[in-house]
Amino acid sequence: MTSAAPPAPEPDLAGKLYASTTVATVIDMPPEDFFAWYLHEPIENFMLGTLIVPPITATQAIPGPEWGKPGSSRKIFFKDGTTSLERILSTDLPRSYKYQP
Repeated sequence: MTSAAPPAPEPDLAGKLYASTTVATVIDMPPEDFFAWYLHEPIENFMLGTLIVPPITATQAIPGPEWGKPGSSRKIFFKDGTTSLERILSTDLPRSYKYQP
């Protein structure tokens, strides 16, 4: 039996409570192809860890909209035993999307 994860905090839109970042990069492929891959490829296949962030080993969907749609959430499991929740806040595909880890 899977228990529901606690709700994620509301986004800090004024930027006063939490750190935030914007990532912009150029990827040499059509946006439609990139987002089709990025939103549906298992995250553990490409988030292999860094010096300060352990590799992701699995994800678990949180009941709600299908991953990739606004309001969808999932729990992420890291190799060191820690977890994180993330949710998609909005989408403007194929231009962009916003999510909250």
